[in-house]
Amino acid sequence: MKKFELIPEEGTSLFRIKALIDIPEKEVTIGDLGGLVERETKLSHKGTCWIEYNARVIGHARVLANAQIRKFAVISGNAVITDTAVVTDNSLVEDVAYIKENARIRDNANISGDAVIAGNTQVIGDVTITENALLFGDVIISGNATIGGFVVIGESIKRKN
Repeated sequence: MKKFELIPEEGTSLFRIKALIDIPEKEVTIGDLGGLVERETKLSHKGTCWIEYNARVIGHARVLANAQIRKFAVISGNAVITDTAVVTDNSLVEDVAYIKENARIRDNANISGDAVIAGNTQVIGDVTITENALLFGDVIISGNATIGGFVVIGESIKRKN
C-alpha cells in the first residue's frame, strides 16, 4: 500500500508528496502535504519515514525506514537517511553521505563526501563533516567544527580474546 502520492509543484520540475495514510509517529494525517522530491523513489513507502513540507530530497538521495527530513533541510546526491535518523533546521546532506540509526543532524550542519553518521550522534550548528569521516556512538559535535579525511570518532570497541 502506498503511503503518499506525488502532486506536481507549479513552476518547478519537482513534486510535492501528499499523505495517503496517517503516520501518527510523524504527526501526519491523510491529505497532509509534505516536502518536495524529484520522483517517487526518494521516499520509501515502507516504515514511517517522512519529508516535511519545507524540506527537499533531490538527485538520487533516499529517505528510508523511519527517518525524517524537516525544516528546510536538503538531501541530495546519493545520500541515504535511514532508521530513525532526523535531518532538520536548514541542514544539507549530500554526495554519498549515510545518516543512520538514531543520528540527529540540525542547525545548518553540512554532511558530505562519504561521511557516515550513526548511533546516537548529534551534529549541531555550523558543523561541516566531509570526506570519509565516521561518527558513531554517543558523540555530539557542535559549534563551528570542521571534520574531514579518514577520521573515526566514537566509542571504543572492545575486542574479545
